Amino acid sequence: MLFDSKKQKVSFQICDRFFILVLFVFFKPCVLKCQRDEFIKEDGSCQTLFFCTDVALGKELLNAGYVKRLYHAELMNIHVVVSVPRFNFFKEDFLHGLTMLKEFRGSPNVIELIGYCNRLDNLQLITRYWKYGSADNLDFVLSRLKLSSDEEFRARLNIVLDYVNIIAFLHNSPLGTRVMCDSNTLNKTLSQYLITDELRLVVNDLDALPEVHHDNQYKIKCGNRQLFGDFVAPEQLWPYEDRPFDDNEMVGYNEKVDIWKIPSVLLALLGNSISSTQLKLHFFDLFFRCRSLDPSKRPSAMEVQNEIQQLINRKVSLKTEF
Repeated sequence: MLFDSKKQKVSFQICDRFFILVLFVFFKPCVLKCQRDEFIKEDGSCQTLFFCTDVALGKELLNAGYVKRLYHAELMNIHVVVSVPRFNFFKEDFLHGLTMLKEFRGSPNVIELIGYCNRLDNLQLITRYWKYGSADNLDFVLSRLKLSSDEEFRARLNIVLDYVNIIAFLHNSPLGTRVMCDSNTLNKTLSQYLITDELRLVVNDLDALPEVHHDNQYKIKCGNRQLFGDFVAPEQLWPYEDRPFDDNEMVGYNEKVDIWKIPSVLLALLGNSISSTQLKLHFFDLFFRCRSLDPSKRPSAMEVQNEIQQLINRKVSLKTEF
């Protein structure tokens, strides 16, 4: 009897496992994945990208750059930003940014593309609108939300990790090693990123994103004007004090100029709370290496990403997954 009971129990277990397997195979939950020419709406459904759509432009946004004018608008109850070239001679830069957004579609690191028009007489770029604006407003946004000190610290850590993830993504992107050139000051750099409603960070402005070709040692230059200050990397500065600036004599550089800027950006994103100040001390060694005068001795973006993640996991006890 005892043997029969055990045999019956094992038989039930096998049947139960087989039934669960059948459910998994034939009744798997549906995971919605939109096509390349679609985006995900707030209700989770897929919507075809708007193409050369007439949009009733709303209020012009004040944080536009040199290349684009930005307008708040609404399409099918979706709040969007419509970008148009500020002047005709910026059309090439505008089209470059559009190409980057189209190719990077689907990446959580990049602003969501809603629609576009690539006709030269009607250039238009439509992206999702985020009410908190760009990362140079982070302190103001967090103060208005009246979060607890712990909640604010967690939000800042998420944004710090998002920033280094974005740099690592761009340096190892499907389109090669890309450099964030439109970032010659701290405020200008922060303005290239948007804060989502979930207090996460996405890169928004990809108009100046040249490619470094390591196979033929092709180096890039961020514009043809003289740069100043210690925010930009030393190799971006005019090296000759005894003669005027000449762009033809400037030597090119690579993606390590982005690495030089990481300490300044992270210090700003972390803020000045007690928890942030304590964490900054643990970043000291990494920041020291990022600021090496020799670009080849600076860590890669992937190394920075991994080390920042490890330091946060080691030094901060968090329940939230990053």
